[in-house]
Amino acid sequence: MKISNMFIRLSFLILCVVGFILSGCGSITQRPVSPKIPFDQSEAGEILCFLKNKNDTLNTFKGIGKIKLYDKNKVQAARMVWAGAKPGKLRIQVLDISGQSIESFSSDSEYLYILSSALPKRFYKKRSADANLKRIISIPVKVVDVIDFLTGRIPIYDHDIATVKKIEPQDERVLILKKRRQGVVEKIYLNNDKEVGKIEIFHSGNLLYRAIFEKIQKINSYRVPFRLVISNGNDIFVTLDIEKYFANVPVSPSMFVLTPPEG
Repeated sequence: MKISNMFIRLSFLILCVVGFILSGCGSITQRPVSPKIPFDQSEAGEILCFLKNKNDTLNTFKGIGKIKLYDKNKVQAARMVWAGAKPGKLRIQVLDISGQSIESFSSDSEYLYILSSALPKRFYKKRSADANLKRIISIPVKVVDVIDFLTGRIPIYDHDIATVKKIEPQDERVLILKKRRQGVVEKIYLNNDKEVGKIEIFHSGNLLYRAIFEKIQKINSYRVPFRLVISNGNDIFVTLDIEKYFANVPVSPSMFVLTPPEG
């Protein structure tokens, strides 16, 4: 009987310790970090915990702003409105000078939609659970990454190794995430306050895109971008200036589903 009671106490103690360890960094529902991370590197682990929990209660948003697309020698500018919801719902509408929608892009986590209201009207729909904006801005930034950016969060790509490198003389740091067979998948540049100024996403050693947070604003208790710049690292880049931001506002699932134009 005594042995049985001892076994029960020991089992309960083990469960408590395991539960404490697993709860150390909080919960994450998006792109979980690989369990192979060498958390003995305390600084990398601390930064990852901070980034995973940043603005974790900001779930929906709407905004109004200006977008400029620089493609080699061409420049396009327009006003834009958008709405989104974690983890993968996003709708963007490009407006003409009268405020009417001329181009709409949407992702409802299952399908990617593009609707052109200008003549000739066009409609595009494709099943895509991992959509990106390459058809829109010629840069393959993922929809879920854009949602992270607009909620003041940083996408954390799946990785096996996390290391921190100091940048002198600015006394900044770069968090480097690697896959054993792919090499570097992401670099996150931070200042001493852990404020992220830039991230770079890689695939097979090649830069996919770079995102720079030029200005930050505070909305309610959240720090979110005021100006965001995304580029391919070469001759294409997009600037987004956020004029109005609405945090944790109501959105409906139907908002992210587009239908073919009438006629």
